[in-house]
Amino acid sequence: MAAIVICTVNARCLPVLIASITFYLPSDVTIYISGSNLKCPKHKTVNFSNQSTNFGDAYNYAVKEAFQDHQEVVIANDDIVLTPDSWQYLMEDVEKLRSTSLGWVASRSDYARGRQNIRYTDKILNNYLRYPWENEVIEESVIAPIFAWISRRAWIDFPPINWFSDDIQCLEMRSNGLKHYISRAYVHHVGSQTCGMDYQKCVQESRLWIEKHRPDLAPLWFNNSPKVEEKVNILTPTERENKTLMGVEEKINISSSTPEDQKIPTLKGGELLENKTAEQWYQLGVTMANIGQSDQAKIAYQKALNLNPKYAQAYNSLGLLAIADENIDEAIEYFKSAIRVNPSYAYGYNNIGLALQMQNKLPEAQLYLQQALQQNPIYHEALVNLGNVLRLQDHIEEAIKCFERSIELKPDYAKAYQCLGSALSPLLHQNKISVEELRNVYLKLQSLDPNSLEAFTRLFCLREGTCDWTNRESDLKTLWRVSQQEIEQKKITTMPVFESVYKPWTRQQLKQIAMSHGQDFESQWRKKRLECNFQHSPILKGKLRIGYLSHDFRDHATSHLMQTLFNHHDQTNFEIFAYSSGVNDQSSYRQHIMASVDQFRDIAKLDYEESAKLIYEDGINILVDLNGYTHGSRTAILALRSAPIQVNYLGFPGTMGAPFMDYLISDRIITPPEFAEDFTEKLVLLPHCYQVNDNQQVIADTPITREQYNLPESAFVFCSFNNKYKIEPVVFDMWMNILKEVENSVLWLLVGDKTTQGNLQREATIRGVDAQRLIFCGYVPKAEHLARHRLADLFIDTLYCNAHTTASDCLWAGLPLITWQGETFATRVASSLLTAIGLPELITTNLEDYQKLAITLARSSRKLQAIKKKLAKNRLTYPLFDTPVFTRHLEKAYQKMWDIYEQQKPPEMIEIDRTS
Repeated sequence: MAAIVICTVNARCLPVLIASITFYLPSDVTIYISGSNLKCPKHKTVNFSNQSTNFGDAYNYAVKEAFQDHQEVVIANDDIVLTPDSWQYLMEDVEKLRSTSLGWVASRSDYARGRQNIRYTDKILNNYLRYPWENEVIEESVIAPIFAWISRRAWIDFPPINWFSDDIQCLEMRSNGLKHYISRAYVHHVGSQTCGMDYQKCVQESRLWIEKHRPDLAPLWFNNSPKVEEKVNILTPTERENKTLMGVEEKINISSSTPEDQKIPTLKGGELLENKTAEQWYQLGVTMANIGQSDQAKIAYQKALNLNPKYAQAYNSLGLLAIADENIDEAIEYFKSAIRVNPSYAYGYNNIGLALQMQNKLPEAQLYLQQALQQNPIYHEALVNLGNVLRLQDHIEEAIKCFERSIELKPDYAKAYQCLGSALSPLLHQNKISVEELRNVYLKLQSLDPNSLEAFTRLFCLREGTCDWTNRESDLKTLWRVSQQEIEQKKITTMPVFESVYKPWTRQQLKQIAMSHGQDFESQWRKKRLECNFQHSPILKGKLRIGYLSHDFRDHATSHLMQTLFNHHDQTNFEIFAYSSGVNDQSSYRQHIMASVDQFRDIAKLDYEESAKLIYEDGINILVDLNGYTHGSRTAILALRSAPIQVNYLGFPGTMGAPFMDYLISDRIITPPEFAEDFTEKLVLLPHCYQVNDNQQVIADTPITREQYNLPESAFVFCSFNNKYKIEPVVFDMWMNILKEVENSVLWLLVGDKTTQGNLQREATIRGVDAQRLIFCGYVPKAEHLARHRLADLFIDTLYCNAHTTASDCLWAGLPLITWQGETFATRVASSLLTAIGLPELITTNLEDYQKLAITLARSSRKLQAIKKKLAKNRLTYPLFDTPVFTRHLEKAYQKMWDIYEQQKPPEMIEIDRTS
């Protein structure tokens, strides 16, 4: 049972509150009263005094006293009066909400300075909701805890100030993932605490404290520090009591036009609304927006514009509200109005740029952001926004300069460091910067914001990508705990989806992370999808039109695998479109694909909506996304539903968790039917390996030697050309055990940077292996890379994310591969590849067998040669590299998808048999 905590200064209204407690509360509720010796006649009462000089500290002390004996308390202002149902409704609503991450659950009330925790229900203020009865429990960002429930687990201290301490506490709790709710409960709020106090002094002290200790919140609650006298209008005790207890029928009327015969009531101590200036209307709009009353804020801003049509800030604020309502086009028009009336208004240019970026209109966004900086060259936020737009256009060097300049202007601007880290990351992968340079950026971000999940996650991924396994196990637990909390709170996870697939997590965990991102795309683009209103017909007109959407029609693993697929599509029954959102690298891969498809569309400079409309107008029946959650993806195009059937294939090894994706193409080994519930898409199971492969890849015929790659001539060479981020302690333990068991053996790894090399050498030494037995190499052109496989004896795979394209390269080059088959998509791909080439004996399902098989083959040249001969024989006779047969099976899957849609049935699992 929750206790009640009351703090009082002059106890003027406390007897009335005690009387209502006596009448309406169960007798087993304990009452804690600070600052008075009054007792509740029917309830256990604990009285104590404290020397606190402000609201915040007084309640911090009192609540902690109560928490010594109670897990939950209800804070009650000393100047409220309970109604018969106050306690019942509050407790009932708390019980209903316990499964959520609860912060405050607060009652509604009437109040002399406005109604607290009571929301407007109409589009205008004319019909301000009358208290006390509402039937819904409502979530809010900030509440007034005049009669409010809180648990010991959720509690954090109020700031030590009199005014706005509850607002700041609410925001702090929200940042911790807690949610605040307004209950159906209702209390009268008489308002004694400010009577006779120096109200202006209280507000001034509070403002100074917030500006000093919480400058991030100061603009929100004080609107850039307006003069105190503009905010303070004192009501006498008589006025206050009359207004709250007797003013039930009062309404506040604010509308775009007020009838002359309608009396406009007073706001704040006698100041008539009709006499307000444009500035005062604007300030009222800011206030209404801050408490979540956006419709009323719009009215106030429009009133300001009626009085001052050149009020740029009002247009800008209307634009921000339109952004919140997901009306991007409307927002842009408001921002443009702001710069039209004030051409030097930098904020307007900046916000247009941000809105255009949201629509992926990047070149246009760039122009506006540059104009913002012309108006204000030291506008550090605009520099960051411009940097992001440049980065998204792959102008990395220019983007970095923007972020660095922003940091020069404001060294404590955390967002600039976050964005700088994102820009530097690809340069690290290209070995153009050092690991230390990127690490220092994220360490600085962490120092500015010790609670930054972004910094924690990025630092973990950076360590992971350089094989620095310091605190790995505890950090992995933290990452999942944080992700789980975000999922429970229906937030998008800080952990990127792609980075999650090579963590040692279950299919269910990976699905939850993907769904947080998929649902975010769905909600973000739902409104625009309805506006686009693409109407799809189940009647096929002509050939079945297949659209392939990718950022990677270039020298990239995706094109390496599938470039010849386009040559083999049946042109009689299928028409093939390629939609390229990436750069034209002029590579042979891009040129080949452009020449092989019926229509090649370069959509790199189109925004999401323009791209979706193009796909729709092309009449695409099935849109195949080749990116998923990998770099450069255009998931928003899919969220707009530009095609009636949308498919997740190849680029991302897992579910997208998105309701707008219908199918995932896989096979029975990677995703057997019993795995279906762990994917939001319906599975399409091909008869052999799901991964298309190019049977025309060129292997360089230039002679190569072990000496060229620093490999010992007589040693047994194990190799693993997987990306370094896939190497983790469990597999490395096995690799070192294998080296210990196989004399004169080395491990050849595709690791080009010195930091990762040093970390792996250190880990080898810790495990008792000479660090010189690790041999490193860098990236070379594809044909040469395929050729150098012949210098190795056996490929040993990584665990939590197998070799995918890397395994295909290995097998095409004639090098046997040992893998471990796990329980997630990414841990079973190599098993599928090996099965499709007739080498299932190289698949293991436990770590002991993995080690034994590697050691056995290394020690027995006869067994290894037999495997190599079998691989050479099967390479061109088994399904894995039979691209024409693979294409027929894929087309059969497309046809079945369409048949289901044509019958106007929902997507269902599809299995393609080998005879199709």
